[in-house]
Amino acid sequence: MNDFGVTPVVGDPAGMRALAARLRADAGRAGTLSRSAEGHVLGARMQGPGPKTMFKQIRSWREGADRVSDRLTDLASFLDHEAAEVERRQAERRATITRLADEARAREKRK
Repeated sequence: MNDFGVTPVVGDPAGMRALAARLRADAGRAGTLSRSAEGHVLGARMQGPGPKTMFKQIRSWREGADRVSDRLTDLASFLDHEAAEVERRQAERRATITRLADEARAREKRK
């Protein structure tokens, strides 16, 4: 098919969405695991100054894991948005090619 020199739109929206779904799943697992680990440690009965330091470190680790989870979720949202943009541009390209083909056929009929 003649593309009339219309610049191709590179991208795989389905692949981008699949990657976004994996990132969201990983983000969810990271959040769940960090809260679960924190819950197990905080639920333990310990005494002395050591546990307070350990609890503080565990909480800090969980907060870090939550930040990573949030970044993965943000990246997944970005990929979903960009997939929609690629689809829009690909559809626009197809419509332009179809219009140019229709115009070329109409010119040929007039000859």
